[in-house]
Amino acid sequence: MKNKIIVFINFLVLFVAFGFSVTKEESYQKKPGFYLKLAPADPRSIIQGDYMDLNYEISDKALAEIKKNKLEKGYINVKIDESNIGQYINVSENPQEKNDDKNLSIYFRYNGLELDINANSFMFQEGEGDKYSKAEYAEVICIKNRLRLKKLLDKDFKKL
Repeated sequence: MKNKIIVFINFLVLFVAFGFSVTKEESYQKKPGFYLKLAPADPRSIIQGDYMDLNYEISDKALAEIKKNKLEKGYINVKIDESNIGQYINVSENPQEKNDDKNLSIYFRYNGLELDINANSFMFQEGEGDKYSKAEYAEVICIKNRLRLKKLLDKDFKKL
């Protein structure tokens, strides 16, 4: 009897934790996002199937400064323009003092080869590569300085 109670309590804790996680993720999806211009990327992986490595203009612009300053981690500072597109400002070791809806600091890690800003790939159903190859923008949100991908968009900001 005691074992059944323990199993039930464990199941209940797991169920509550899973429900909390789903609710939290849904609230993130409702948060208004901003757009980042995509740079060319490779749309296929032999091992993983169909997915797209995402590269952003802000990453390309930040990379020279990151290499010059020999940074392994820090923040890419962006300003959201009137079109709701994130524009590169600079790179810093600490987040900007003015960090609000229009001025954001996006955490990055750089290992000498790859710049990781936490939204570097997008998985999609096999056979839909042509559809996503038209992506020109990514809608993202920034949660505690970490970038989260919401969706990919075409040149007219229509969801793919």
